[in-house]
Amino acid sequence: MVEWGILAVLVLVFAGVFGHYVRMIQGQGERAAVMSTLGALRTALVIDYAQRATVIATADRAHTPVNPFLVLQTPPLNYGGEMSVVQSLAAPAGRWVFDPQCACIGYLPLDPAWQSAAADGSILWFKVSDGPGPRELTALGSYVWQGMQVQ
Repeated sequence: MVEWGILAVLVLVFAGVFGHYVRMIQGQGERAAVMSTLGALRTALVIDYAQRATVIATADRAHTPVNPFLVLQTPPLNYGGEMSVVQSLAAPAGRWVFDPQCACIGYLPLDPAWQSAAADGSILWFKVSDGPGPRELTALGSYVWQGMQVQ
């Protein structure tokens, strides 16, 4: 009976360690997906700027969409649409949103424990800023996801 008890304790310890590593890998996978989407949005903004610079005058730039998801050929499957900050807090986890009042994109992680810091405690916000060149995405806070910077 003692041997079975020891065996059961060992199995539980191994299951706990395995579960911890599975959650850590899930967090790393979600971070990779966030970074990939940010990269795709930045690339789309540069391509959109280059196309518009060759086709239309700079004065017409004000009529181009600010929402970078509209510049993509197909938005990501987890794009939730345009929402205010208050609405985005009620959105399901794992969704991208765009706030037209702020001209910001936001991402609500599946598990808030994966990030160490956020401006509002849960959503990662990035400002879509205009400049002389293509539009840029700038983090509105210092976001750390499992020890790595998200920019």
